[in-house]
Amino acid sequence: MQVKTLAKRTLALLPFASKDSSRPHLQGLILSKDRMYASDGYRLVCTTIDTVESGDIPVILPKCSIPKKLLEEGFIIPVEAVSAAVKAISKKTPLPILKQAFMNFIPGKDKNSNPEMEFHSTDIDQTSSSRTRLLEGPVPDVDVVLPVDSEVAFTCYFDAKVLASTLEAVGQLGIGEGKGREGKGTPVVRIDFFKRSSSYSTAICSSVDSDGRASYGVAMSYKPIKDWEYRDEDFRTAMGKLMPEAFIQKMVNYEEAVLLKEEQAKEELAQEPVGIEK
Repeated sequence: MQVKTLAKRTLALLPFASKDSSRPHLQGLILSKDRMYASDGYRLVCTTIDTVESGDIPVILPKCSIPKKLLEEGFIIPVEAVSAAVKAISKKTPLPILKQAFMNFIPGKDKNSNPEMEFHSTDIDQTSSSRTRLLEGPVPDVDVVLPVDSEVAFTCYFDAKVLASTLEAVGQLGIGEGKGREGKGTPVVRIDFFKRSSSYSTAICSSVDSDGRASYGVAMSYKPIKDWEYRDEDFRTAMGKLMPEAFIQKMVNYEEAVLLKEEQAKEELAQEPVGIEK
């Protein structure tokens, strides 16, 4: 049996949870099926839930499990509880299996009491345990934000740090009276993607501050499509835990069409007659 866990990488999701008290169902980490995600209503980040085999968990910890029905319906853990559980994981242990917190579901004692989630971690010498009540409210459906009725316009790949640092710099240069989602002083950046060829793209990030000073940054794409892992069956298997199969198929279909177009162009070029100089 597989046990769901929280690892250090889980912390990357937490800044995307809502801080709006009027939307309590978005103020936590959402776990549903094989996915965990966080959203504030206009941003969303989703990843696969980490798991380990129950037989690999040290015997000094209590047995951990989450009912299959609960995972199908989904549940919400407060951000503070997730952060505390991850930070309680020992930094001393060299064993990968111990660099995570194991989750265990505690049902409510009656229909009027909230269910809870336990978190357990250990480095063998010491153990850490905590418990929190699950948040009430509807579990947001991550699939509704995917443009399932649209086709892929084009695909490009970027080194995440290159694109993020370019956006950060242009955003800081553009801070002024811009009307961003958080009001005055929010860096607003425009991004235009230019397809230089069937394999490479360029992102132009631009901004204008309140004094009319313009700035722009250029981020070059990372790899040509043909060298990317997107085509591998591993991609379809992994993403199948996060996205509907029909949506993944659109992504795969687009890439296959691009690769086919490249091959056809090469064949046409090879078949062109070579000119003879007079």
